[in-house]
Amino acid sequence: GNMQGGTHLNTKTLDEDHDNLKHAKVSMELKKVLQQQRMAAKMSQKDLATACNVKPQIIQEYEAGKGIPNPVMLRKIERALKQKNPEFVMGTLTKAQKAKKKPAKKTATTTASKTTTRRRF
Repeated sequence: GNMQGGTHLNTKTLDEDHDNLKHAKVSMELKKVLQQQRMAAKMSQKDLATACNVKPQIIQEYEAGKGIPNPVMLRKIERALKQKNPEFVMGTLTKAQKAKKKPAKKTATTTASKTTTRRRF
């Protein structure tokens, strides 16, 4: 059928998600890495934004930890950085975003909980 707007799927999960009141935050790692890599490529936030076809505010928000880039956006940023700085390693930002502050402790329960936990992006 004809669907208008894409929010209804997300709002349902947001409504159900009463226990988790905190918004997802950009990992400190990603903020640092993004800024360092942008500097290494000798690009301003505006340059990077232009290269990624987004407004400069977007890059600013990512570096300030206010915005969370999705995987597609991360790859765009990585490609833009790679063009300016050949030493840049693709996947650096993706890895940085996945990096959590506390390393997860491996326990026997991990195998059992895998099936029950829903993945949130």
